[in-house]
Amino acid sequence: MSAPNIVQLNNVYGNTSLYLANTVTTPYLTNSSGSNSVIKINAIFLTNYGGTVANSYIDLYRGSIAYPISGNTQIPPNSTLVVSGKDMQFYLVEGDSLRASSNASNSVSVATSYETIS
Repeated sequence: MSAPNIVQLNNVYGNTSLYLANTVTTPYLTNSSGSNSVIKINAIFLTNYGGTVANSYIDLYRGSIAYPISGNTQIPPNSTLVVSGKDMQFYLVEGDSLRASSNASNSVSVATSYETIS
């Protein structure tokens, strides 16, 4: 597992991942092994567009261990929750994944703003 020297970088690509969470914790953003890059997470938003409270979960999965970022967080109906913002950035090194789930299948969307740095 290597990470590039981000002081002397060659490429920075901005992107947004959009994912519709379901009841199974599923990877939605992965930095593949051997990518020779690091992914900088800028922001994560959970939006419950359903009519009832939804419980959602997000973790960083590294080396077969799940590290909760937002565990069983309640999101009121028709509202958005900021899980991580510009003041709480973190990185996915090679082999890491962000995973998400929700008890309200297909009612919670996950929007993640990130940069791939190589």
